[in-house]
Amino acid sequence: MAVKTPSASPSSADGPDTSGAALGQVTVDSVCVPAEGWMAGGFGKYNFAFRNGTEFPARATGWRAYWEVEGIPYGEEWGGDLDIEVPIGGETVTSEISRLPVDVIEESSPGIPVMAGAFTFHCNGTHMQVHFRLEVPEARLPEDTQLFCGRHVGLEMMPSHISKLSGKDAVMQWLDRVYDAMHELTGYTPIDGNLVIIKECPEHPWFAYVDGAGLPIFMNTKRIDSVFDDIERGIAPSGWVHEIGHFFDVCGKWYFWGSASVEWQANWKLCYAYETIPDRSFKAVFSPNKNLAYWPEHEVVLDARQWVDAYFLFTGDPYLADPARKWDTLSSDELHSFFQRLVRVYGWEPFKRWYRTYDRFEKLGLTEPKTPEGTIQLIAAILCKETDSDLVPVFQRWRMPVTREDVEAMNNKYPIKETRGWEVKSEARRCIRRSA
Repeated sequence: MAVKTPSASPSSADGPDTSGAALGQVTVDSVCVPAEGWMAGGFGKYNFAFRNGTEFPARATGWRAYWEVEGIPYGEEWGGDLDIEVPIGGETVTSEISRLPVDVIEESSPGIPVMAGAFTFHCNGTHMQVHFRLEVPEARLPEDTQLFCGRHVGLEMMPSHISKLSGKDAVMQWLDRVYDAMHELTGYTPIDGNLVIIKECPEHPWFAYVDGAGLPIFMNTKRIDSVFDDIERGIAPSGWVHEIGHFFDVCGKWYFWGSASVEWQANWKLCYAYETIPDRSFKAVFSPNKNLAYWPEHEVVLDARQWVDAYFLFTGDPYLADPARKWDTLSSDELHSFFQRLVRVYGWEPFKRWYRTYDRFEKLGLTEPKTPEGTIQLIAAILCKETDSDLVPVFQRWRMPVTREDVEAMNNKYPIKETRGWEVKSEARRCIRRSA
């Protein structure tokens, strides 16, 4: 749903009116994406097209937005600074993502929620505001969803979609084994053993997302057919496995220091599952990808264990070859490459104890490091202990801020010692889901 603003005029509060008619030709078009709207409580995208019909370059320097109910601002504003050039006679498009709050829908009913706000532009020595208003309908699926339960994982989807999946029982069993593997790695039982639900929802900006403990994995309805097509080909639904991995970060505050570490950890658990579950029926696709150190000329289907190394093991090589890059620029895949190499040398057992060490710290009431440097230093200290090796040179080779003094300081601050009772007995791997 598109709304075109009128030509802008200078705001006396934002600067003197020295631009004349030139500033009156800057416009903003706003578009709700998708046009059908956003799920109640969910996320959506909106695009803004800045058009400059003046004789001078224009630059967007800031913006603000808010929900509007019956013409009155509702709730808190959001926005921030911008630095977007809009050339003479040209157009610049930018996008933002926001959430449609449930209370905004309720307060707007029976009408349509409206997002309003303004952009600040600088043009010919003058600041001005261009206002916008954008209707954001509530999007709903055309059918009620139906829940299909495994032991640990459930699919909640429209019957018309789930009926297309001929191998539903096989994939449900495989997802349960993925869950078992992640429990074996971490020792954690997320959301008190309740079902991890992959729930179909109206279109949103991503493939799927997890939005808080205990909530479902919200699966984009527009992406389900492609996932089902892959499953029918015997390709593992890696997007689902990645999102399930997020549920097992029960002690994530101890080893997260930014978005890259969060995504690395989801893929970390995915890779353990891909390597260790006995059922090898589902494969993984290795596709051309110039972000990797090596990639195939054409898409190839690999055993999931082989895919782990093909995709992740060498991804950090370009970082290592560029001494100008600092450790805080490592992407999630590059972080994965670093730790995957440790697994290839020392195996997964040190990482099983690594997770259980954090769990022990949590139960002791200890406080996690508050800086990225402290977080990586504690990771290094625990892994030095659990591998019985001096890993400091390895961390330093990757330009991480870790010294032997840092490791010793962490050993003095935290009770880093072998975690007793970390072994996961085979009969204990089957975490029983609590009944509702």
